[in-house]
Amino acid sequence: MKIAIISDWHLGVSYDTELGKDSFNNLYTAFKQLEEQNINLVLVPGDLFDISIPSPEVLFETINLLSDINIPNKLEELKTKIPMIAIIGNHEYRGKDYITTVELLESMGFLKLLKADKFSFINEKINIFGMTGVPEKYAKDYLLEKFSPQPVKGEYNLLMIHQSILEYLPFEDEMIATISLSDLPSGFDVIVNGHLHWSSVIDLPSGVKFLLPGSTVTTQIKKKETEKPKGYFIIDTETKETNFFEIKNIRQTHYIDIKFSKKTVFEILQQIKTELEKLTKTPEKKAIVRIRIKGELESGESLKNLNLNEIKKEYSDYFYISIKNDIEEKRLKESIDQLKKLQTENKNIQELAKEIFSEQIEQTKISKDFDYKRIYDLLNNGDVEKAKDILKY
Repeated sequence: MKIAIISDWHLGVSYDTELGKDSFNNLYTAFKQLEEQNINLVLVPGDLFDISIPSPEVLFETINLLSDINIPNKLEELKTKIPMIAIIGNHEYRGKDYITTVELLESMGFLKLLKADKFSFINEKINIFGMTGVPEKYAKDYLLEKFSPQPVKGEYNLLMIHQSILEYLPFEDEMIATISLSDLPSGFDVIVNGHLHWSSVIDLPSGVKFLLPGSTVTTQIKKKETEKPKGYFIIDTETKETNFFEIKNIRQTHYIDIKFSKKTVFEILQQIKTELEKLTKTPEKKAIVRIRIKGELESGESLKNLNLNEIKKEYSDYFYISIKNDIEEKRLKESIDQLKKLQTENKNIQELAKEIFSEQIEQTKISKDFDYKRIYDLLNNGDVEKAKDILKY
């Protein structure tokens, strides 16, 4: 049997923006590719939708899309319009008193839903186990104790989950992830995990093949996610081959990480432009670009002169640009540090302000004869016009 695994569709993400159709276009393209690949079964390990209660418009587009999928269902046991089995992800998760969007799609015959059970293909000797995504702090106990899936000996067994995995997170917090790779149950041929948006495949010491299909659309522009293409896996249960296929001709996403030490505003802007020029510029399908700039400005440079909106405007025909600005202005940083230091010395606020003001003035090229104390006193007392008259000369 050839099984396709395509996860985290996030239908409806950014729906009210220019990127609102991407989740549908990407998924439609992926399914059209699958139609040509003689797939017997599609598995979806969660997050079919981006939010638990999508708008009627999102539901309408979803139903139309799935109605247009033409993958013949030759599996007698699976009585669905599309040979598809899914689980609920954290984005669809609702309390037990409420119906989820995945259950809605099941009621319309598009798929078979697994919550904490299995579906067996008797003639193929293949068992698909699935566990609904649960709050992370309960995940390990739920998987290993409450669900406790038992693979069938001598048959092909695949398990789907939708949880965080400790080894794939950049931090340690048991409230964020309780499951590690070593906790995953043994005896399965393959364990598939949704939730994480980049693709990966590793062979665990237990003999289990662990797959991350990734997502079909970009939802959060993280560096790791942009390093690999969007796509899906196809597993051949007879040959045991596992292959990843990229979704073709979809919008590209790039992450530009610029780190520097003591640069001018002009140099920073030029470096950003240089990096953007390296990317393919196609107005027909504008790429998403996330730029992170981190470092310290050259002494005497000011952040107020760093107009990043000009960059966005200049390249607006080719890219959707978002910028994370982690630049430190030396004078501002030193002033804050000095303020903290002076506060610990219990100095008067007026004295603190005057000392900081004088330090800022001294970093300029103004004449040493400049009476900054007089200017400060005038400003402090509200004599702005008189201060301006003095500064003219």
